[in-house]
Amino acid sequence: MKSVLIFLTFLCTTALAGTWTAWGAWADTCVNCPGATYRGRTRVCVPGTDMSGCTGDRIEKEVCNCPLEAEWKEWADWSVCDKDCGFCGTHTRTRECDLIPSCPAVTCTGDDTEEEPCSDTDKVCLAPSVSCCSGYKKKVDIATKRFYCGLP
Repeated sequence: MKSVLIFLTFLCTTALAGTWTAWGAWADTCVNCPGATYRGRTRVCVPGTDMSGCTGDRIEKEVCNCPLEAEWKEWADWSVCDKDCGFCGTHTRTRECDLIPSCPAVTCTGDDTEEEPCSDTDKVCLAPSVSCCSGYKKKVDIATKRFYCGLP
């Protein structure tokens, strides 16, 4: 009993300093903030018996190795030409940005869609479409008795 009393007296008169818990896990992704891209982890201070704090930092940061921009995936195939008359047809293709999960602020530069003309026929479009598209004019070939789209 005397040894227990001595031990309890020791505990009551000896101030134990605060201690840190183990570091938490690193964040899965980097966070973009002014001037840097980083990720972090934290730990908790358990106050000492005299309510004293801990020495050292509560937060630990790590600069992420993020590129300035992400890469584009390959272009998809061209869509089917939407019109086959009057030089009006266009088709499109798309691509996706290959984002980097650990660097959410990093994106791709440029367009994700391209469009280009695909109709090379001079055949006049039927209503309700315009007869000929921009830059072309409806003309007549008297010898063959047909209308066609041509340059003005």
